[in-house]
Amino acid sequence: MPVSPPSTSRHRAATSRRSARPARRRLDALWTIAIGVPLGLLACGGLVWQASYAAFTATTTNEPNAWTTGSVALVDDDLGAALFTVSGLTPSATVQGTKCIKVTSSGTVASNIKMYATVTGDTTLAQNLDITVEHSAVNGGGTFNSCTGFTGTSLFTGTLAAFGTTHSSWANGAGSWSTAVTASRTYRVTYKLNINAPNTVQTKTAGVTFFWEAQST
Repeated sequence: MPVSPPSTSRHRAATSRRSARPARRRLDALWTIAIGVPLGLLACGGLVWQASYAAFTATTTNEPNAWTTGSVALVDDDLGAALFTVSGLTPSATVQGTKCIKVTSSGTVASNIKMYATVTGDTTLAQNLDITVEHSAVNGGGTFNSCTGFTGTSLFTGTLAAFGTTHSSWANGAGSWSTAVTASRTYRVTYKLNINAPNTVQTKTAGVTFFWEAQST
């Protein structure tokens, strides 16, 4: 018995159903993309919001700091001249010379000032030159040009050689005084050749350099 061919209408319906399936799948995929993209954007937006929130900051500062050193400063009023330049000296109980010198401290920090000396030349003559050293009160009278108005107290009495030995540096300096502001002190030095100086000191020369040194305290 011959088989009848399938109905054309049924064949078309089946074909139509098979053709609709890929289209439906494409439509589903498009819906997935359409829904997924906004959700992804929302998620990204959430991340951006979180990142912006995490970037909130606050700062405070301490002004620029600096360190500056202070200074010590010491001058005298001799204008480069020696206290004494003496020649023709002979032993005597009365012949003597006296000069003053004013020393001024003007540093920016507190300092301690002392006087000392370096003695040079003939040792025997230095041992027979008698000297006295006095110092005034702080800001007392007297200058290099004149001792007028000077009043003071004894700082040293003895020979030039002994002064150089006893007060040879700031560590063992004489007349220590301290100041934290500009202040001065006047020193009066008196000399004479000892009346008992030996004949061997004839034509000899002895010298001294006086120092005043300030060190910060």
